[in-house]
Amino acid sequence: MQPTGFESIWAELKLSLEWHQEFSLFFVLVQNTKAAHELRQRVSDYMRSHSKPLRFIKANTPADLPHKVIQTVFNRPEVLHQPIWLELTTLDDTGLWDQLRGQTLATLNKRRSQLENTIQSPVFIELPYKNAADIVSWAPDLWSIRQQIIEVINWSEQTRVEENQDFPLHSNTEALPSTQLAEALGQARSKIQKLHSADTAQKKRNLSIALDELGALLEQTQQLPEAKAAFTQSLEICQQLQQSLGDSPQVLRDLSVSFDKV
Repeated sequence: MQPTGFESIWAELKLSLEWHQEFSLFFVLVQNTKAAHELRQRVSDYMRSHSKPLRFIKANTPADLPHKVIQTVFNRPEVLHQPIWLELTTLDDTGLWDQLRGQTLATLNKRRSQLENTIQSPVFIELPYKNAADIVSWAPDLWSIRQQIIEVINWSEQTRVEENQDFPLHSNTEALPSTQLAEALGQARSKIQKLHSADTAQKKRNLSIALDELGALLEQTQQLPEAKAAFTQSLEICQQLQQSLGDSPQVLRDLSVSFDKV
């Protein structure tokens, strides 16, 4: 059984995958290689259950980067719609692999439009945790369209961080009897499913509210990692709305409420 930190990461990622079946970009920053492999297997199993087998692409030698890997990503039309897990985690003492990682991400950055338009599935780019601060300079356009940053750090550190967090148990959702909770959870998930492709500001705000409702219900059943994942998704939508709509009173209030819930 994986530690709580792993399950929390997977709960949040699974929620993202349920709502983003088309192109979406995830950066996976790795310290714990074993856990990263387990996470990739979870993603692979999930995608296979949705008839989208995961394409695993790994640079085995320096000669693979950047051109050979880029060709593998784009030059097989029969699999372009399959999700991709690109592993770029090899380390060395010379800095060569860091340089090649930067060149590879810079090349993908230049081909951002092609990536979005041809890979109609999630894309995961696995990198060493130490390169977290480099991504924005290597690939600023990819950074701007990222769906989620996934940090697979040492579980001893992750567990201490999570154990010291207070998950607030207050919400605007009135406590329900246990006999009604299952029905309410089903209704909340159904509402979110209907709103997951929201394409207007109002619909996106409605989706954020629905996620808050789901999070509150999950809190009542003590499913705290799942509740946190729902509140985090709601917060991300509020942040997107702030970027597109500016700092209106409603936007700032929604953002404040979402931060509080997380």
